[in-house]
Amino acid sequence: MFNKSYQVPKYPHKVINLILRTVEKIYSFVSLLFFTNALNFSSIFLDSEGLDNSLARSPISLLIGLIRYSIYAFTILIVLMRYKIILRIVFKEPFILLLTMMALLSIIWSDFPNLTIRYSLFALGTTLFGIYFAARFSLNEQMKFLAGVIGTIAVVNLLFTLAFPEYGIEQGVHAGAWRGIFWHKNNLGGLMAFGGILFSIITLTSKKYRYLSSVLCSLNILLLVLSNSKNALIIFLAALLLLLLCYPLKWTSLISIPLFLSAFLLSCSLIIFLIDRLNTILIILGKDISLSGRTDIWSAVLEKLGERPLLGYGYQAFWVKNGEAFNIWRQLNFKAVHSHNGFLDLTIQLGILGILVFLCSLVLTYIRSVIYIRKTKTTESFWFLIFISLFVMYNLSEAQIFVADSFLWSIYVATAFSVSYYRPISPEKSQQNI
Repeated sequence: MFNKSYQVPKYPHKVINLILRTVEKIYSFVSLLFFTNALNFSSIFLDSEGLDNSLARSPISLLIGLIRYSIYAFTILIVLMRYKIILRIVFKEPFILLLTMMALLSIIWSDFPNLTIRYSLFALGTTLFGIYFAARFSLNEQMKFLAGVIGTIAVVNLLFTLAFPEYGIEQGVHAGAWRGIFWHKNNLGGLMAFGGILFSIITLTSKKYRYLSSVLCSLNILLLVLSNSKNALIIFLAALLLLLLCYPLKWTSLISIPLFLSAFLLSCSLIIFLIDRLNTILIILGKDISLSGRTDIWSAVLEKLGERPLLGYGYQAFWVKNGEAFNIWRQLNFKAVHSHNGFLDLTIQLGILGILVFLCSLVLTYIRSVIYIRKTKTTESFWFLIFISLFVMYNLSEAQIFVADSFLWSIYVATAFSVSYYRPISPEKSQQNI
């Protein structure tokens, strides 16, 4: 009466799996888009730096809050559903887990425990997303997601600024520089620098998307230049140099590693040479010797760090109204929102112990990134090493290390866990998949 070869349970399972995979892709795309702060459309509601006519509260802040809580709620759900693949890698990078634990425990010594517990939970959510992203998607899939997100943002920024130049172009201190939908030109420039090198790698490796990626690469570079973010431009040029330096790591010959190290040391020597002529370079770049006031901030923060060197002031509990930062604001005569250095900002929050934990993670990830290139021998595998280098350079003047709701931190976590285990893939297959 019934055909025994017809297996009823398999069909609905396939449909459910297909729906789940589609939902996961949408969730990952939206999460990454949210972490870039592109959904805030800050330039509409916040005036350019130097002006003070911004709205006290963005009209869409409630919507953004709803998106945030929805993303983190779904993150917990998806981690529980995919716990098997998460458990395969979660303990391969213990330093990030330890850093997250330190942030949660810093409520004990924080002057603002309510803020610390709130933002440390957000940071936990961002970190969990990065772990999930690494466990769930391969390098090629990760690059596709990043390309889709950054490419979409680049097109939106171009169209938005052309349509609404009064919002998309800076009017205050940085008049004439493009900021697009972001609050500051450096936000646009920084993201476009990352996008420019990402699309450069895709253009070199992908036959299927070579034309599209080259167009988007050009658009990213154009927006980078229009943003007039000199730091981001320097970071992008340094990343291009590093891209060339990575090629010897693909060689099977043992001489490739010393060759890479020699080229790397030569690049460092060049950087030292440029630093020795810092005054001249800063004049050319239109900056003062204090790096637009950053050195003043660093000195003031280091002085405060001396009061609580071991554990810091607690996660997200320093740059707070009525907190320890008030004296710095009064001293500098302006309200800095962070240290303008990611390493220093993490230290002031979690102390010397916190920064040491992160540095252990960073060194481990660097070593694993080089090993990953040596094993895969594919050009797209350069992405991990180049991203880590970009991340370090970016945090020399900005603060995105272990920051909640941060695009760069989520990708750093994904990179650290991705290189902690090796998925074998041939060069031919990698070119077909990207």
